[in-house]
Amino acid sequence: MRHHPIMRLASVLIACLMFCSSPAFAEDTQLIEMIKNMQKQMSALESTVMAQKAEIQALKAGGGGSIQMSQGGVEATPPMSEAEFKQRLSDATGGSDKWLKDLKFKGDLRLRYEAFQNTSGAITENDDRNRFRYRLRFGWEKKFNDQMNVGFYLASGEGPTTSGTTAGSSALNSDPTSTNTSLDGDFNFKPIYIEKVFATYTPDWAKIGPVEKLNITAGKMDNPFEKGSSDILWDRDVKPEGIYEKVDFKVLDTSNFDLKGYLTAGQFVLDEDSNTSGGGDANLFAFQLGMNPVLYTDLMERPIDLLSSVSYYSFGDYATGSNFMVGGVSLARGNPLVPGSTTQLAAGEFQLWEIYNELSFYPYGIPVRPYFDWIANIGNKANNRMNVPGRTDSDAWAIGIKVGSLNKKNDWEVGYAYKWIGANAVPGFNDSDFGYAGHSGKRGSVIKAGYQLTDYLTLNGSLFFINNLNAGTGGIIDQEQRRFQIDMNWKF
Repeated sequence: MRHHPIMRLASVLIACLMFCSSPAFAEDTQLIEMIKNMQKQMSALESTVMAQKAEIQALKAGGGGSIQMSQGGVEATPPMSEAEFKQRLSDATGGSDKWLKDLKFKGDLRLRYEAFQNTSGAITENDDRNRFRYRLRFGWEKKFNDQMNVGFYLASGEGPTTSGTTAGSSALNSDPTSTNTSLDGDFNFKPIYIEKVFATYTPDWAKIGPVEKLNITAGKMDNPFEKGSSDILWDRDVKPEGIYEKVDFKVLDTSNFDLKGYLTAGQFVLDEDSNTSGGGDANLFAFQLGMNPVLYTDLMERPIDLLSSVSYYSFGDYATGSNFMVGGVSLARGNPLVPGSTTQLAAGEFQLWEIYNELSFYPYGIPVRPYFDWIANIGNKANNRMNVPGRTDSDAWAIGIKVGSLNKKNDWEVGYAYKWIGANAVPGFNDSDFGYAGHSGKRGSVIKAGYQLTDYLTLNGSLFFINNLNAGTGGIIDQEQRRFQIDMNWKF
């Protein structure tokens, strides 16, 4: 130890001072004995310090990292290296840590109260109703690398019947437009279904020139056509089955203006029945081209964003051979049948063209999103005239606006939409809340509001004021339905 000669000299000086100041140390022999004892103690302390120094050097040489001392002077545990941590984790989990990497779980629970009021005075009107429901969704996604991702999700659900209970005894959910389950059935257990199961491939080799991304997804998946469409065609619970391809590309990239675009093509299975009911297998072939100009301006904190898209949908053989029936329950809710038939829809075909426009801008930092959606079924064989001059039941359109956005605590949003859906305009995959005992052949207003109570809990409310189209003909009554919903939604 470097300072031990000084320490020895100090001990001798202290002994001399004590000798001079106290008669207790007058004896020379006592002074000499004390000095010898102090020298022995200092020698032992020096040996201990040198041994600790040698041990520290050995730990450093062995990769143990730096040694830290706590405030009390006690040696702290050295930090673990990354390699050592990974090895210990792998040993503790039996190697399963490789599977857990990039594995994400997520889901949500929604509790809903729903009230219905039907007004008309006709003897065929439905009684008022109060209903309690829940929606539970949970699943995971695993990213194997930058190019491959798979997912699996479960969800609640039930089949619609006139009594409001689960349809039939089949395990198949007969309503693809809803993952709600009603609190009903004398305390019986509730079903859980596979909501999504899919694999996504995003190859790096496709990033050539203006192409920013190629997405190929197969299985049962989120609807890729929601982006350029509203719920007058697609309820947000609908999960198509099959495969789709989507290409994202960039046309312009300047300091004040960007122009992006995308092209989506989908090949989906609707009903595979081997022609047992006189109609071929039902499939959906869909295409959507979207353009997304973005304008940057000093007048707003965020850029002005426009989405404009054109889509074509061919629901081949969906309207024939009972292909619109699932488990004995019709999905053609509002689509009339051919007179005298139970297996043919009056529309005959659903060949849809859709034009969708949505504008996003942020005055005072508040997101505002007005939109307009228009659909025409050019394959409609019924072509029934409606009460509106110059319009047929082949058309559907909606106009609406949403202000605000729900992302974090204390966020809020409000929205309004007016929808007009002809009876033969779209198949029965549109918004299941728009109308009672049918989603098509309706018109009306929808008002929504929401508030984010916490980062994970949202309170929402909705009002629907819906009327039947073409009332007074074909047994259709002049009935208005008023529906009120209040939701508590937890995300996890």
